[in-house]
Amino acid sequence: MQGALIISINDHPDIRRAFDGLHIKEVGITYTVGGGAGSEARELIIWNDQCQNRQIPNGNLDLF
Repeated sequence: MQGALIISINDHPDIRRAFDGLHIKEVGITYTVGGGAGSEARELIIWNDQCQNRQIPNGNLDLF
């Protein structure tokens, strides 16, 4: 694959297997619909080496 890749997707074992070999960070989120109380869930942020190796003008990369 060429180019940078960043994905945000629900945490599930099949997703982890599908993207094995890429950088993965698990984050907690709250899903809400229509202003309700919401429900806690886990989301995966997945990125490849092209993102990992990029630098912004000040010399730092901080995706999170």
